[in-house]
Amino acid sequence: MKVLGLDASPREGGNTEKLVRQILAGAEEEGAQTAFYKLSRMSLSPCMGCNEQCRDTGVCEIADDMEGLYGEIREAGAVVLGSPVYMGQMTPQAKAFLDRLVPFLRPDFSMRFAAPKKLFFAFTQGNPDPEAFRVYFDYTEQFLSRMFDMQKTLVIPGTRAPDDILGLEGFPENAREAGRGLAR
Repeated sequence: MKVLGLDASPREGGNTEKLVRQILAGAEEEGAQTAFYKLSRMSLSPCMGCNEQCRDTGVCEIADDMEGLYGEIREAGAVVLGSPVYMGQMTPQAKAFLDRLVPFLRPDFSMRFAAPKKLFFAFTQGNPDPEAFRVYFDYTEQFLSRMFDMQKTLVIPGTRAPDDILGLEGFPENAREAGRGLAR
């Protein structure tokens, strides 16, 4: 199985990147092949809603780095999308990525994948309360469960400074276990 890890944090080397990399390390322990991409380093235009021709053809007409990610997603059995919480939601980089998944939807809203793909969210947040944004996480999981085999979202609270995650109890063990579970 291939597990694709996407870091949607604009911060280089921060908590979200550390989290996604540890999840991928756990998947590798179970024999998974992994790939990591930092979305903020990529050229990803927002969806333009261009007559939704991609729903008919399965091909997005925007020529940018998402073209390579489409191939990675097709090959992967699981996708890990890591994002810090900004203003109670995922980052603009994460949202742009998700919006650009429309080519995988047929006109009847069924998926073009031969088999369901797992989608795993890994959120970091400065707020120390892990339930502070639960309504948003639940809504996002529920919506995307129409497209993916949604896995339980991992929320790491109290991660404001770039290395806060390193001092948290259970890290990196819990992240690695999440990755092992994805690869099983």
